[in-house]
Amino acid sequence: MFRGLVLKELREIWWLGLLPLAVMIHVTFREAGRDLLSGAVRDLNYWQKMPFADSQVAYSALQCGCLLAAALGLWQTFRESQGHTWHFLLHRPANRQAILGAKLTAAAAVYLLSVVMPPLCLALWAATAGTHPSPFAWSLTDTTWYAAAAGTTLYLAGMFAGLRRGRLYGSRMWPLLGAGVLFGIGTVVIPYNCLTWMWTVLLLWDLLLAFAVRDELLAADFN
Repeated sequence: MFRGLVLKELREIWWLGLLPLAVMIHVTFREAGRDLLSGAVRDLNYWQKMPFADSQVAYSALQCGCLLAAALGLWQTFRESQGHTWHFLLHRPANRQAILGAKLTAAAAVYLLSVVMPPLCLALWAATAGTHPSPFAWSLTDTTWYAAAAGTTLYLAGMFAGLRRGRLYGSRMWPLLGAGVLFGIGTVVIPYNCLTWMWTVLLLWDLLLAFAVRDELLAADFN
């Protein structure tokens, strides 16, 4: 049953990751100094650039990740409410936590493939000896992983907004807007030497939102 629920979710959300995936692939090829179609070296300036030396990949991961995560969270919940399919789901031989787990699993698969996989492949390529003439250290990728992880908060906030009762353009959107300001915009202006504190805030916020989403789903009657 759980596998069926995950496949059902994937069928409904896979297309949301296509545009972010295309953007991230373009950015990673550009960062590597390669032509997207042929894979050939673009020019000497791009080739000499150290991968992850600036924040281009991190900013792209932040932008694509936050937008995709918010869209996934809202689509997986608000769409069920508008389509009146919650009753169908809740009368399957699976409890609500399993349904929530299936949604999280499917969204994580789409998000990892679209936002995390391209920079991970770039990092593995850059760490391989003989691929480019500049030095590489895994610490250069720290900001990129945090930028990608910031999307988790937008996803949970989107789910919470979609599950809450009330008008979509009213107070139910406040958690999503707050998360967007704090982690989508705030991450850009906060110095990256504060990454430890930023990870701490992110994990605590995710934990609180996860409990809020769980409680909202268990308590809702979806009439």
